[in-house]
Amino acid sequence: MEFLDSMKQPFESSEEIITEKPSVQQYQARAASNSRTVSHTSTLSSFGINWTTYRVTVTYTYNSTGALKAGTTSGIVVRNLNPLVKTSRTSSYGSISNKKYSGVATFSYKIGPLKGLSVQIGTYNLKVTGGENGLISGSAWKN
Repeated sequence: MEFLDSMKQPFESSEEIITEKPSVQQYQARAASNSRTVSHTSTLSSFGINWTTYRVTVTYTYNSTGALKAGTTSGIVVRNLNPLVKTSRTSSYGSISNKKYSGVATFSYKIGPLKGLSVQIGTYNLKVTGGENGLISGSAWKN
């Protein structure tokens, strides 16, 4: 029981914001289509070990005033080093507000080695926001 309790709240979050560095071909394609891709990466750590890394990535079209059209929002588990913790994306969505495109990906994480015998111990959310110049902000939080 003590281990389960420690798994519920032990995580510290370290965050890294990634702005894609496109190739020359991607620059040429983007000049024609005016699309941007921005990402936010966050890692859950416990006992000094980076256990699980998540990433949310959004793509949207824009012009000089800001985001125009919603594109895609995706969330992935980049790395999970704990075989007892099962994590999966439960949702991802995006929207435009005030000429900024924001995308959120939500993940559940469960403890337990067998399907059907695991206990959900929380959810983890990542959000990234972009505008006409690319990345504006990124954040992550636990529920």
